[in-house]
Amino acid sequence: ELDAKRRKLEEEEKAKQQADEAKQAKDRAENCTRAKAYQRTLNDGIRISRTNSQGEREILDDAGRADEMRRTLDAIKDNCQ
Repeated sequence: ELDAKRRKLEEEEKAKQQADEAKQAKDRAENCTRAKAYQRTLNDGIRISRTNSQGEREILDDAGRADEMRRTLDAIKDNCQ
């Protein structure tokens, strides 16, 4: 009876771990797709704006676009394997 309980707990733990890994893989795939789409937007030269801490809209300059591209490439490297 103890062995049966222990095996059941191990199986439940293994199933939970597999579910977590599947969720992480799905999240990485979504992040990869999103990062690649944003990279295309940055490469196309479309004007990108963001809201600053005062709630005002700012257009990215060349330095800001370069920073965004670096972050996007890092996200692609981390999520698209």
